[in-house]
Amino acid sequence: MTRLLTLLSVIISTHCMCSSCNRTESNSSATKATEVVKSIKNNTTFTLSNKHITGTLDFTLAGNGAIALELSPAYINCEIIFVGCVFEDDVIAFATIGEHKQNVYSSFQRNITFRNCTFSKSLNMQQAEINGHFSFDNCHVIGEANFSGLSVNEASITESAFDDNAYFISANFNRRTSFAKTTFTRDAIFQYAHFNNISTFTDAHFGGYTDLSNAYSNALFDLTNARFGGRTTLLNATFIGQLKMAKCLFSDNLSITQCQLLGGINFTNAHLSKIFEFSDNIVASVPDFSTISKGEQCHTEIENNTTFQPIQINL
Repeated sequence: MTRLLTLLSVIISTHCMCSSCNRTESNSSATKATEVVKSIKNNTTFTLSNKHITGTLDFTLAGNGAIALELSPAYINCEIIFVGCVFEDDVIAFATIGEHKQNVYSSFQRNITFRNCTFSKSLNMQQAEINGHFSFDNCHVIGEANFSGLSVNEASITESAFDDNAYFISANFNRRTSFAKTTFTRDAIFQYAHFNNISTFTDAHFGGYTDLSNAYSNALFDLTNARFGGRTTLLNATFIGQLKMAKCLFSDNLSITQCQLLGGINFTNAHLSKIFEFSDNIVASVPDFSTISKGEQCHTEIENNTTFQPIQINL
């Protein structure tokens, strides 16, 4: 009997120890956003892998810099790397603070990387400045994503998914930019965005309304094999390099009007399902529409386009 009681005691003790170990392992996967901010403030390379981050992660609090102007930067001087992390609450790099409603944005002086990360709520990178490389690959944003006013040297936003609206209004991409294989389930708004080098959207999927009105690109703008489920609008946009729409599928209306297509436009093997409006544009040469396939409901309005005549200066 004594031996039996001793054996039971050992079993119960071992079970309690294992349960305790399991709880510790579970808890160790969680990190508070406030702790992340403190670590970034150390100004040394910050890396976090496979963590659940709880609480709003406010990058403006991690920055150093005097807050004095109406729109002020909060400087972050270290490289930041998140791999396989889940952000349970909002992630922001723009905040309005104080009784005077002062706007503060994060100014990242080095590279910032999000890889295989999930954003459970909203992501606000509005007005953020990234002087290094911005990697945002294989990420999933469940809430709204706001990159309006973002200024970045080089960006890789590939194979990611945006479940809610994604805003890139007046975003400025200084070097090569890639959105290859990225999915925009709802609206993707690129109004007034500037692409100052080659930009790639190959194999991207746009589920909702896509707006490139007043956008500017001075190099190749490649949309090859992209899929557009909602209306697509290009109004008063300027493309110095070629606008490549080869093999694109447009399931809803496509409108390209009052644009300057100075590098030409490539529609090779594109498919149009509904209204296609191509009017009042300035083009480098007459586009070749012969290879476009059309659905039964397709209706084209191609009119009032002007061929661009380069100015020759004889010295």
